[in-house]
Order: sequence, then structure tokens, then C-alpha cells
Amino acid sequence: RIPEMVRRGIKLATTPTGGPVYVRIPKNILSDGDIDAKLYSQAAFSVGAQMAPKPELIEQTARYLIEAQNPMINVGGEVSRAGAVESVVELAELLSISVTQGYSVFGDFPNGHPLFHGFYSMGFPRGLGGLDVFMNLGSPIPDPTLITAAPPAKATLINAQVEYERIANMYPTDVSIAAGVAETTQALIDAITGMTTKAQRRKLSEARLAKAEKGATGARDRRMRRAKRGWDAAPMYAERLCYELDQWLDRQACIVVETGDRSQRLVVRQRQAAGGMERQPLELQARAIVVELTIDVGAAEDAERTEELGAAAQGCRQSTRDAVADQHRRLLAGAQS
Repeated sequence: RIPEMVRRGIKLATTPTGGPVYVRIPKNILSDGDIDAKLYSQAAFSVGAQMAPKPELIEQTARYLIEAQNPMINVGGEVSRAGAVESVVELAELLSISVTQGYSVFGDFPNGHPLFHGFYSMGFPRGLGGLDVFMNLGSPIPDPTLITAAPPAKATLINAQVEYERIANMYPTDVSIAAGVAETTQALIDAITGMTTKAQRRKLSEARLAKAEKGATGARDRRMRRAKRGWDAAPMYAERLCYELDQWLDRQACIVVETGDRSQRLVVRQRQAAGGMERQPLELQARAIVVELTIDVGAAEDAERTEELGAAAQGCRQSTRDAVADQHRRLLAGAQS
């Protein structure tokens, strides 16, 4: 029954909410060369999991977002698993709603976007003061046990996610939506578009966007000032290395970092770390360290684009090696003295 177990594993991994699956097959069965098994189509194990939200809850939520003075959306892993990142961006831009990143293994909203207000898990985002509508979308609700603040008590609380057992079990919730994140997001876009005119949306968005852009610029400047304090530190801080990488990388670059030994490793995931700017010292050894950068050129439109990405990778390698070599010289000089 190996095919059935493998298909079941795929089903568990891909059916919302989804997640890692471990399939263990005994060694004696794998090594038996005389096994016959019937292969099944994955369709025989898949579940159509399109879970539409209730229309009355969508209308209520849309109205809250339209009438709010200072709304915020907190996104989590269900957004990426549902393939709804672009839809969430569209929803946020529709009314210039600020967005925070909740507890997740993914980057569920681009952290370089002017509406991005920071990480609402293991940290404190911008703009919590004065919130009047807080929508949690596909994320565990922010919880002080995760070293962050609870949602503002005076804000209207909306919680929308597939994992309905997590809804309204910690804080009083005004609107509870147990449905798919992709379906909920698209339904809200349609509802808001139908309830407002372009002129009304533009009027609502302009002031919010100007405020968000000013806040994003200020936050970026503050992160850079903090980073500069240890810019030439030895061992090198992670933000210096991330900054050097960020100057060269394509927006869609994927990076694999290997130190080649047992020293601490730094993994930069699609530019997320460059936005975080957390002060985490990178323990550099005085022995050889190799930083390999793998640029994903599979989506390159032509040979010229591929060559451009390759040149960027080469420049990034040299910049990073120069910075690492400089730190090694300082470490060796200090050891010799």
C-alpha cells in the first residue's frame, strides 16, 4: 500500500491548512524487489477545499474597513499556502490599509511595500496606537507570549482563517470568518469595489498612503542608523552582510549561504532579512569561509537577462568576500597582538 500512503501524505500536505508530512516506509519493504502495487491518481485522494465565506460577514467586514479611520490587516501563513499574497496586496492597496506580518514561516506580504508596518510576532509593529479596526487574516492571533502586544482592546476585531478552532478563543471577536483566505480576500475586494466608487476609494486612500509612506521612510532610516552603529564591527553584524547582498541582488533572487564548517550560518530568504535589520552578530571564523550565492534564473526572459543576473551574482560574491576578508584581517591582527 505504499502508493496509497504516499498519496495520503500529499493530500495532508496540500489540503488546508496543510503542512509538513513524514511518510515512513520500512526498509525491508523498500528492499523487496517483488512488490506489486497499484498506482492511483492524486485526484482519488484530493479534497476540493474551496471554502467561501458567508456573504453577510464579508459585507460587515467590508463596511468596517471602509468606515475605519486607522485599519490594519495582520497576515500569516495561510495567505501563502492559499496563493493569496497578490490578492492581499490588492486588498490593502484598494483602501491603503496598513499590513503587518504575523507569525509565519513565509513572507506573506512584501516587506518593502510602503503599507508594510512591520512584524507582529517576536516584535512590535508600527501604528498600533490609534487602531480602530484590526483584521487578522490567516495568522495565529498576536499574543504577548510570542513577545509582542495583544491587539488593541478598543479596536474592532475581525478574525478570518481556515483554522476555525483558533478564532475567538483568546479575545472577544466582533467578526469571525471561518473560510479560505483566498476566497475571503477576493470576496472583500469585490464587496469593497461594489460598495464604493473610484473617487471614494481614492479619497480614503490618499491620506492613509501619505501617512504610511512617511512612516515607512522613517522606519527605514531608523533601521539604517541602528545598523551603522556596528557597521565596522568584528565579528561582522548580520545587517552589514545583508546590506551588501541587497545592493546587488535581483528582486527575485534566492540565496543559499554555506559557511563550510560548524560556525553560525545566516540564511537570507528572499530579502526578508534585509528588511528586518535585527542585530544578530554573524560569528566569523578566522579560517576559510565560503559564501555561495545561487541566483534562480529559471524565470529569466532571455539570455541577456540571464547574463545580467549572473553578473549581479559575481559582483555580490566579490563585495561579500571583500567584507569578510576585511573582518578576517582584523580578527587575525587582534589575535597576533
